[in-house]
Parts: sequence; C-alpha cells; structure tokens
Amino acid sequence: DAARQATAELQSGRPGYIALWKHFREISVNDIKDLIQMIDVDFDLWNGESDAQDILDNDLMAKLEPYTEMSEGAEIISLKEFETNKDIPPALIVKSGGGYTYHSSDIADIYRRKNEYKAEEIIYFADKRQSLHFEQVFLASRKAKIVSEDFPMSFAGFGMVNGQDGKPFKTRDGNVPTLRSLLEEALNKAKSILPIPGEEHSEEEINKLAKQISVGALKFNDMKNPRTSDYVFDMDGAMSFEGKTGPYMQYAVARINSILDKTNGLSLDAKIIIKEKEERSLALQIDAFAKAINMAYDKKDPYFIADYSYELAKSFSSFYTACPILASEDESVKLSRLHLAKCVKDIITTSLNLLGIECPHKMLRR
Repeated sequence: DAARQATAELQSGRPGYIALWKHFREISVNDIKDLIQMIDVDFDLWNGESDAQDILDNDLMAKLEPYTEMSEGAEIISLKEFETNKDIPPALIVKSGGGYTYHSSDIADIYRRKNEYKAEEIIYFADKRQSLHFEQVFLASRKAKIVSEDFPMSFAGFGMVNGQDGKPFKTRDGNVPTLRSLLEEALNKAKSILPIPGEEHSEEEINKLAKQISVGALKFNDMKNPRTSDYVFDMDGAMSFEGKTGPYMQYAVARINSILDKTNGLSLDAKIIIKEKEERSLALQIDAFAKAINMAYDKKDPYFIADYSYELAKSFSSFYTACPILASEDESVKLSRLHLAKCVKDIITTSLNLLGIECPHKMLRR
C-alpha cells in the first residue's frame, strides 16, 4: 500500500519524489549506456515508461474515457468481447489508489509511435511470459481506436537463459549474474587463449581481438538458439573454438582470409566450375543465403541467420578438406574454388555483421 501511494504521488508530481527519481534515472541510464557500448549497441531513443505520462495527462485519457469503466475503484477497459476459448483479463488503466499502469503506459507508447513517429508497424521484443500483457495492450488499443483494426502490431517473445541445473541462470552464490560480469568473464577467457602481448603482438591488438572474440561468443551463443526457446548457458562452451560458437564462426572467416591473402593478385571472381560433390554442396548452401535472410525477417528471429551461417561454415570445412584450393594443378579449378571461398567469406561476414558480431581478419592462439 505504501508503494502504491508513493507511485501515485510520484506520478502526480510530488517535487521531492521527482527529484529523487530523476537522480536515480540519470545514474541508471548512464550506467546502461556505458555497458552497452561494450557490446557495440546503441539506441535511437531513450524513452522510459515515465515519458508516456505527459501523453496520458494531456490527451490520451480523454480519448480512452469513452471505453473505460469502473471496477473496484479502478479504471479498466474490458476485453470480454475478444474472448474466444480463453478469458482475457481487462486492461487496467488507472489503479484504485490512483496512478497509471503498465497497460496505460504501453497504450500511450503505441499512441505516440503511431502519431508522432508515424510507425507503419510495431514489434515488441520481450520475455515470452509477457505475451498476455501485450495481447491486452493490443486489444485495448484497437478497441479505443488508438490504432485501426488492421494496423500491424506483434509481440516477439524470447525464452529464458538457464544454468546447468535447468533453472534460471544464477551465479554460485545464488545471484542473477549481470551482463557486465559475463562480459568481463568472457573477456578474461579470451585473453587467456590469446598470445601474451609483446614484440610480435601489441597489447592494443590483443585487447581488440579479445573483445571481438568475447562479445561475439556471447552474442552468437544467444542467437544460435530459436528466439522462443529456453537454453542452458555454459561459458566454456560459448567460448570454444569448436562447434556452433561465435569463435568457431570468426575462425572460419579468418581461415578463408589466410587463403585469400596468398593469392598474389589472382582473380577472385572467376567462373565457378562444379565438379566434386563437395563443391556442389557448398554452392547450394551459398545459394540458400537469401532464404535464411527472408526467414529471419518473416519470423523476426536472428536464429535463422546464425544457424545458416554455421551450416555454411561446416559445408566449407568439408569442401576445404576434399578440394585443394591453392594446391590445385588446374588453374581454372583453382580460380573457381577461390571464388567459392570468397563467396563464403563474404556471406559469413555479412551474416555475423547482421548479428552484431565483428570478424577479425586473423585469429591468434597462444
């Protein structure tokens, strides 16, 4: 009850609460900005839930009022007319003690996105356990004519990250690990397998490579799983250079780079000649790139890109073992295989770039 009262007073503009809230928010946002720079992420907008309040106060509540009703002292939008084979709870707009809710804030955000940002489609990415919440928000927004019946809105839920015990991932002392702690652990593991800085490799070079490997490992480990699936997190597995991992993918590109660096000006765009079964398999895998991109777009799931790029890397490995490239005695075959290798490098590099993962030109090992 005390928390509800404080929330209502904060939303009504109590000066002391507002000052504290602004202070807490500034600390939080600055810390988040610092953190996400570590994984090369940024946001175009830094709107929070509180930014919806002006919309609710100034315009939106009047538009919602014809569709709201009182229930136990609270203002709600009933969604009974949308029920089919399940009960859909009403959207709670104003709590009985005063104060807006998650429902009202998200409806306000839809209103802003549609009217201020001129959105043509809205997609929400959040924990899949939030699916009912967004269903309520979408239905209430349509009922209140915030958006039209056919305006495209969708919820793309993602699964849980679990520990080895199959339960939500925690540290040994029972706390939920922070992203910062995971990044630091991955960075230290990457440094442990890289050469020690010295005359041959500078500290700057090793630090850059360690960041590329560690960030790539964590990102690929997350996106190699279907978006809605729960998965078990294992740091050692994520950092491995073998199997379906980020370091393996980066190494695949580096290995092709080492081949192409030895071409001494040979054409990398020669006519492709298919003779061996491994060449055919690789060419067919290359041809499937567009399908993978379209699947990722249609399903709103980067898994299809991660999975495709891994299968392409495996196909190249089989091709490389069975079909000598630079050692081929037939010049036309050599040029054809170099062209295939370049295609694979370009596609994997593009795929990883779409996943926010950098590809070092070469990989070093201690």
